Amino acid sequence: MDQSQPLKLNIGCWDLLLPGWENLDAPHNTLDGVKHWSWNERLPYGDGSVGLILIQHVLMYCRSENYVRNLSECRRVLRPEGRILVKEDNDLVWIWRKMGTKHKTGTVLSHTNLDLMKKDLIEAKFSIISSDWKEIVGRYGDIINRQRKL
Repeated sequence: MDQSQPLKLNIGCWDLLLPGWENLDAPHNTLDGVKHWSWNERLPYGDGSVGLILIQHVLMYCRSENYVRNLSECRRVLRPEGRILVKEDNDLVWIWRKMGTKHKTGTVLSHTNLDLMKKDLIEAKFSIISSDWKEIVGRYGDIINRQRKL
């Protein structure tokens, strides 16, 4: 990895391995190129060493009472100007994601919608810059689309 560029973390990568990124997922993921990491563990990176973190469709596997702890760990490794991109379904709309439901990669442990998560993001020292999906897709493109495999 080019050390002149800040690290980029793809947390909960599943099968979307992004080139040039550190792709992290739970130990059950045996794909080559995946580093094992689970919620509530310390991220294996130094303070302020990461420029961008992508969390996409994986917060549902973290208990909501642990959101602040895990988001604060993301904040620890981010550079001061770093960004975290969180893309989750609004489970108040997508009701198939009921608590306790067994999913492909685990059991749904928490709700994922901005209204419920906003206080946790703020407590973990994040500012919400945008929740406009069109703006975010325009800026970050394919990295925030799980449907496309690179």
